[in-house]
Formats: sequence, C-alpha cells, structure tokens
Amino acid sequence: MKTVKQWLETLQEPYRSKALKNMTADEDKRDSLSSAIRAAFVWSATEEGFDYWDEVHLNILKGRE
Repeated sequence: MKTVKQWLETLQEPYRSKALKNMTADEDKRDSLSSAIRAAFVWSATEEGFDYWDEVHLNILKGRE
C-alpha cells in the first residue's frame, strides 16, 4: 500500500500538480491510484470542480492515465 500522496505523485501533469495542491488526505493509505484520487480531497470543493476530477478518475479506471 502507498499513501495518497505517493499515488498522486504518479499522475501525469497537469493532473499531478493540481491533485497535490488540493490534497487533504496525504498520509492515508490506499491500494490503488483510483482509490487514492477518490480519497485525496473533496472534488466539488476544488477550483477544477467535481466533473473535472470525475473525468480524471474515469480515465484512471479505463487505464488512460
């Protein structure tokens, strides 16, 4: 298992820097990138918004990130 921060650091830019900027759960442990992105922060409370992070999450699940 990795921490949320460790998982987010594996994202490609610009997602990595945006996710790390928004992160509130950096030391929580997760078993996958998709789980980490869900737990990292409240999507709707970010500048990018829920739809942006939902799309990123779906791309992760589909193996496109």
